[in-house]
Amino acid sequence: MKKIIFILLICAAYKLSFAQLNISNNAPQSQAVTNPAMVIQVGQRKLEVMANLRALPLGNSKYQLISSDSAYSSGVYGVAYDHTQKAYVFLTGDISFKLLNNSGLSAIPSNISLRSKLLTSPSTYVFNVSSPADVVNLFNQLKSSPAVEWAEVFTVQGVVGP
Repeated sequence: MKKIIFILLICAAYKLSFAQLNISNNAPQSQAVTNPAMVIQVGQRKLEVMANLRALPLGNSKYQLISSDSAYSSGVYGVAYDHTQKAYVFLTGDISFKLLNNSGLSAIPSNISLRSKLLTSPSTYVFNVSSPADVVNLFNQLKSSPAVEWAEVFTVQGVVGP
């Protein structure tokens, strides 16, 4: 009888060990704004675009941060720190926006170097830029333009991995 109770206690302890919470070492850390000129307000989120950081995908939503000035591409993402969520987000370089009725692309400033333009539906566009400064400049110009109804920066969620 003692053996049966002992075995049942061991089994119960074994099953309870799986119910423990694993607290990640990547707990959100608050970070002060390092470059106010590179901060953009996306809805309720405050993103600081990092000028000299890029992210390489490692798989399973993990990214490795590297110090680089290279252009954004399919294998190299931009990096921004989300001060609202206290986490890094990764930038593709894509910015979508919708023009108000009867507005044309001539309402958009031409001093930004675009890699591509894509019309997704009438009055809705996706522009692709290749540098952190272009992301900040284009997004701020779109947000302040009276011809633009809304603008959104494409971000990819993930964690900084080893």
